Amino acid sequence: MPGFSLRGTLAGIPVKKLYLRDLDKAWFLHGLRGITGNVEETVAFLRDEFAAAGTRRVIFTGYSLGGFAALLYGALCGAHEVHAISPQTFLGFWKRLRTGDRRWRRYVMPLHFSGTRKFHDLRPWLAKAPTHSQMHIHFARDSRLDALHAAHVRGLPQVKIREHSEGSHRLVTAMRESGELREIFERAATGETLRRTGEKS
Repeated sequence: MPGFSLRGTLAGIPVKKLYLRDLDKAWFLHGLRGITGNVEETVAFLRDEFAAAGTRRVIFTGYSLGGFAALLYGALCGAHEVHAISPQTFLGFWKRLRTGDRRWRRYVMPLHFSGTRKFHDLRPWLAKAPTHSQMHIHFARDSRLDALHAAHVRGLPQVKIREHSEGSHRLVTAMRESGELREIFERAATGETLRRTGEKS
């Protein structure tokens, strides 16, 4: 099994870390295999983990489907910061059809029959995020679909849209190689607000 993609980037940052993987490629909506079976159980599990660790600040991150999960669970758990990179923000059939998003149909289609549909649109959940939460969405302008997913949640009070000139859907690689990703996490760990020119909400 491959290692966790952000493990090297986070190495050495003096914070407690919990790495999660969705073995079912179901956008973490079916829970964590062997631990939880649905979104609600996963929220309870995460809250218990945070309490046991004595955390003062909770930060979620992930990219692509992991970015979707970071936003959803960040909102539901009241995270202080979320950094979602190239995330999806909707999974619904008609919205995907209208936007021409045909990616990962093999994994998306079964979700429509799984009882998870209330979580397929992140906009209402992000709209309910606590006022202390900062939801940062990073996307590259040269990815048309990632730009559409970011636009879907634009304008919500807690959402900060962060545009990058290029990187396509592999923006996370470009951010990691430039050192920007490491800087973001170091600032998030200390509670320093990330400020960048061109930030859009």
